[in-house]
Amino acid sequence: MSDATPYVYALRPRTNFLVDLDEIPVDVLDRTRVLYLNYPNNPTAAIAPREYLEQVVRTCRERDILLVYDNAYSEMGFDGYVPPSIFEIDGARDVAIEFHSLSKTYNMTGWRCGWAVATPEIAGALTKVKSFTDTGQYMGIQAAGVAAIESWAEFVPQNLAVFTERRNAAVAAFRANGFACDVPKATMYLWIPLPEGIASAEFCDRLREEQGVIAMPGSGFGAGGEGFFRISFIQSGARIAEAARRAGLVLTAMTTASSPRSAGAPEMVQA
Repeated sequence: MSDATPYVYALRPRTNFLVDLDEIPVDVLDRTRVLYLNYPNNPTAAIAPREYLEQVVRTCRERDILLVYDNAYSEMGFDGYVPPSIFEIDGARDVAIEFHSLSKTYNMTGWRCGWAVATPEIAGALTKVKSFTDTGQYMGIQAAGVAAIESWAEFVPQNLAVFTERRNAAVAAFRANGFACDVPKATMYLWIPLPEGIASAEFCDRLREEQGVIAMPGSGFGAGGEGFFRISFIQSGARIAEAARRAGLVLTAMTTASSPRSAGAPEMVQA
């Protein structure tokens, strides 16, 4: 809408899925006016250490960059980890706007109800943009949002316990079926690497067509996501375990087909 030129930075394991500002060309940083970050991250489930956020805020202050901080998963931390607000970082109030959503915390995905927090000067720009793009939710959804927030103390811990159980089941099941995956400290996702040479879109297509399991290919999030696929904790632990078993069948079939032996003549098998 403002004729900006995006600079896309691929989130990869070598930086722990963080945007390393030192790797962005100086001429790009010189022209940068907005930096968009999302931690805990969708789709990688990465978290941002406090020292990293301090560095980011410091750079944004020095370069007069608006930091747009998408914190939709701030209530979905596991094992005692509490995702911080960007405003816990000294100096952030001068350069940041933080977004949050009812979608993940309160299972209200699709209702598109959320909010932003910033100083009046920064929030004022958002008010102008919003007034030309859409209108507010109808009062029924807004009332449901109020009820959800008021239920925080009771609902959120119970909901998080469910997602913790699903996370544990997902990690165990996918590891047992041939996949390497880390234990995420936040979000509702596993970001699972595929063996070299297996395209994420092809893997997910075969998983859907041959096994009836839906997963998101990493390439669907941009070229930087290639080599991974995403699993969401939107089903019970038992169903996730079954999905992992079926995914393992597809992985075995694809790795066998791409092995040197499979490229030659078929072996004789005695039944």
